[in-house]
Amino acid sequence: MDNQFSNQTKIIIITSYFLIVIITEILYRDPLKNLSTKFIEFLQDKLNNTVTRIFFSLITYFGSEKILIPIVVIFLFFNPLIYFYYLIFSIITSTYLASILKLIYTDFRPFWDKNNNILPIINCDMGYGNPSGHSLVSTVTYLGLWKLLQKNRINKKRMNSLTILSIMIVIIFLIMFSRIFGGVHNINQILFGFLLGFGMFFTYYNLYKFYNKEPEMFFLFIEENKKILNIIFISLYLISIPIYFIVNDTKNRNEYYNIIESKCGIDKIPPLHKQFSNEGFKGTSLMIALIGILNGILYSKYKMESKFPQKEYIIMDWHNLDYKNKIYRFIIMGFFAFPGLLLLLIPSRAHISIIMLFKYNISFLIIGFCIFGPGMYFSFLKTFKDEEKNIENIEKVINYSVGGMNNSFSTDD
Repeated sequence: MDNQFSNQTKIIIITSYFLIVIITEILYRDPLKNLSTKFIEFLQDKLNNTVTRIFFSLITYFGSEKILIPIVVIFLFFNPLIYFYYLIFSIITSTYLASILKLIYTDFRPFWDKNNNILPIINCDMGYGNPSGHSLVSTVTYLGLWKLLQKNRINKKRMNSLTILSIMIVIIFLIMFSRIFGGVHNINQILFGFLLGFGMFFTYYNLYKFYNKEPEMFFLFIEENKKILNIIFISLYLISIPIYFIVNDTKNRNEYYNIIESKCGIDKIPPLHKQFSNEGFKGTSLMIALIGILNGILYSKYKMESKFPQKEYIIMDWHNLDYKNKIYRFIIMGFFAFPGLLLLLIPSRAHISIIMLFKYNISFLIIGFCIFGPGMYFSFLKTFKDEEKNIENIEKVINYSVGGMNNSFSTDD
């Protein structure tokens, strides 16, 4: 009863938190936006030099999936596999939330305003700006890494935990500051992304704590609710399509392109798949990857249970393997993801329907399914076979020992 009350209380707290964040954003949006213009112009006037441009260009990448996913993969080398599921789910869903909200809010980035002197110093972002995706996703991911590193056997002392938290906070702050300095986000957009990210971190970490106690419940939940989960993920993706095309048909499009050309320069205009709100649509397409991951997990679970019916499919012992076996598994999973990665080579200047269908949706689906389906199955197949061989060898040794003892007793008689 206490646990039930505790869970109900958490749901009420989380729901109330998100409602407050969304409502208060309306209140501080305009005041902070006006303050941002002067602040960004000041920063770019005082700090804009070769060193700061290079430094903040590197820092901003730590808030994108180009850096976050490799960090998570490296993190997987030293930790249980359920940590990997937690972080990948966090990155995908937080990216989706940032992308869909950008399309709904249609809030311009600061350098889009022709009436200010703000320039896109770092890059010429052409998706809408509210909330900041870098701020949201980096908050969810780096705070998640902090909590998971607390569980790591290397970090048992409280001082270590506080040190790691301090490092993560500094990284998050630098990422947010780089987006403001670069002229691609107002302060209100950064703040909105951070508050949403903190709420998602709190939500997901509480889910993780529940399933980490009983990892088998995670697979059982997916198996029992696979239909409803697929329907939810597909629906979330389909919702983004009409929103995308409605937003993309805005009357201000021509005026917008003129401003971009004047501030970015024609040579810096991104390819078609990143123009206007297309970047937002790419983020929502990650929901297709989640569908692939879900069905890939179910596929590998089914294959392992049919191949080894006497064993439980609990693959949480990744961190106990030696490095040779870990690298072997990464190679196997990378091999099965390769066909999906090839689709990413489709030219970015192809027709938008080709880009959306093949460059994003099909490739994300294949990558998600192949890595967590056949990739995971074949990577763990060797471990189970090695275990069977070890058991057979132990049985032979026992039988040999028992046989030797029987022979000695017969001789004595």
